[in-house]
Amino acid sequence: MTAICEDRDEDVNDGEMPQDPPGFLVIVNLSGPPRSWTSRDVSLAGIADRFPTDPEPEFVTIRKDDVAAVTLQENNWVVLVQLATGEIVGDFDAGTSTHAADLQEDDQISFTDTLTDARREPDGIVWTPGGRLATANEGDYDLDLGAGEFTGGRDFTLFRTDGSILFEPGSSLEEAAADEGFYDDNRSENSGCEFEGVALGEYGPRPYLFVGSERCDFVGVCRIDDETHPELVQLLPTGDRPEGLLAVPHRNLFVTANEGDGTLSIFRFVKD
Repeated sequence: MTAICEDRDEDVNDGEMPQDPPGFLVIVNLSGPPRSWTSRDVSLAGIADRFPTDPEPEFVTIRKDDVAAVTLQENNWVVLVQLATGEIVGDFDAGTSTHAADLQEDDQISFTDTLTDARREPDGIVWTPGGRLATANEGDYDLDLGAGEFTGGRDFTLFRTDGSILFEPGSSLEEAAADEGFYDDNRSENSGCEFEGVALGEYGPRPYLFVGSERCDFVGVCRIDDETHPELVQLLPTGDRPEGLLAVPHRNLFVTANEGDGTLSIFRFVKD
């Protein structure tokens, strides 16, 4: 399955949505030799409330029973698709987040402000072993919101498939980044660390969730044995602006592709 975003043109009407053409999904059947492969398009128009004619699907993940989940980032929406039929079998608004944050670029890092009703606008998404969905809440769409309002949850969320929240760390991941010298105060009035990508891998007997920070150049590593309470165990320093995250547990490796400097960061898992 492939998400065709049809990203908006920032030079057209100051990048305001909606814009044509609408994005969509492509389901590719890989049975047999390549010449016999077939594809089907799945429309995602008319689902999200904000820009129903311009879904802009961003990232997709597939469960073992062939149900895909796709983020409509700028629409702040998640859609579930049955691959066998292409049927939309669920969708939900990703909602807003309110928690402590550093919202001022003042050369001081202090999580004493409050991020209030910030639309999560999830980018990366992955199924968890328990059949939930983990999203990286980057934010993206720049609306004229007025003072004190932001997009991007500055964290990650574990959702149940009905859209209810199982877990969200609030400011704790950015605070951990500040403690280890990763947090950049110049991001405080923007979208903070901008958590963009997520990946999941089982290393040894334990599942780990990886959450990449595009703007502060690290990946947070959480054990999720208990999906109601992920445990942050490590921050991995990466190259500039990690975009792609790949868990390779059968080789005890984890890899990031770093957009800013064109590098890869490769990590090896070592047992506790």
